Amino acid sequence: ILIDPETNSYVYRGCYPYDQDYIGRHYQINEGIMFNVINSGDVYTTEDLFADPLTCFIPEEVEYLKSVSGSIFLPFHSQDRTIGVMHVGLVEKRPFSHDEIQLLTTIAEIAGNALDRALLLETLEQRIAQRTHDLSLANEQLQELDRLKTKFISDVSHELRTPITNINLYLD
Repeated sequence: ILIDPETNSYVYRGCYPYDQDYIGRHYQINEGIMFNVINSGDVYTTEDLFADPLTCFIPEEVEYLKSVSGSIFLPFHSQDRTIGVMHVGLVEKRPFSHDEIQLLTTIAEIAGNALDRALLLETLEQRIAQRTHDLSLANEQLQELDRLKTKFISDVSHELRTPITNINLYLD
């Protein structure tokens, strides 16, 4: 689940088992485990997801997560901010071991850095396209100014030739 910086909502970007209905959905949630993990930047584990006091589901999630008990929520960090959350759920009610938490935290750190680079490249391409468009508009304006300058010089040159020619005739 990633945070959309424009709308500040949560967006489901992937899930297992794969469910097409979740991918790309936006949610505004200002409470619950995910909200807590995003704001604190800390890992959160629970042995029973549905009994946890911080649990806050949207109606569509209840059916999808009904078989999940033990859960761990890991933040995707990018430099100094949290860009999303990885949720790993278990069918059985049990705590995660120290080694499991350490492994999943490492995976979340690597994924957070990779996602940040991918999002940066995506926005970089958009900024480059916008800058290219702006430069092409500026180039068109410069070409128009160059055309007007050339026309002005041509007109002034033509207008000055006649009196200069008359002066030269008087001088001759």
